[in-house]
Amino acid sequence: MTEAEWVAGGDLKKMLKYLHKRASGRKRRLFAVACCRRLWRLFNGANCHEALETAEQYADSLVSKDELSEAESEANEATTLCREAGNEAGASAAFAVYMATDEGVNVKWDIAESAATIARAAVAAEATRGDGRAASSAEDTAQLALLSDIFGNPFRPVVVDPTWRTSTVTQLARGIYDDRTFDVLPILADALQDAGCDCDDILNHFRDPNATHVRGCWALDLVLGKE
Repeated sequence: MTEAEWVAGGDLKKMLKYLHKRASGRKRRLFAVACCRRLWRLFNGANCHEALETAEQYADSLVSKDELSEAESEANEATTLCREAGNEAGASAAFAVYMATDEGVNVKWDIAESAATIARAAVAAEATRGDGRAASSAEDTAQLALLSDIFGNPFRPVVVDPTWRTSTVTQLARGIYDDRTFDVLPILADALQDAGCDCDDILNHFRDPNATHVRGCWALDLVLGKE
């Protein structure tokens, strides 16, 4: 993949394949989680919600591998129950969560690509008969926005000057990440600029009113020192 192809952003599958061995496991899992969070309405019961939360916590090393394995089993059980009930959309949504809870050691697939693909299938299954293709295409566009937020432009890595991480900047950034208060990002941009940040890529990303933001946001991760 070339930088021009990446910037054009028209081939999600190719972009994810490019990232498979280049991006961290944390980033790829958080992308999988973000895709699954868009299916929240389709989850049948609390099992998938809790399993997905566990997958996200595991990405940040907040829960153990045993807890992740338990979440994987819960998502698998939810998938089976939905299939037995004839709930195709719910089964696909649960299976996407199952992919997001995978330990990430299976060489046959990547959790980011698998979760994204199955999530689109869930949305298509939910759609009114005949509208599945359009629904899947719309979901593909939404997933591209998630990918852009989490991975940025891997061909042009950005470096953060440690002097920008003042106590104000660090406190704001941690609060935004922990509480998912991404609407506060423009304020973080102002604090960064006050600290001497002159990186337009970071500042513009935080101030873009049309940008999608989730945990794993490339610019927020840089400020927080996360990989």
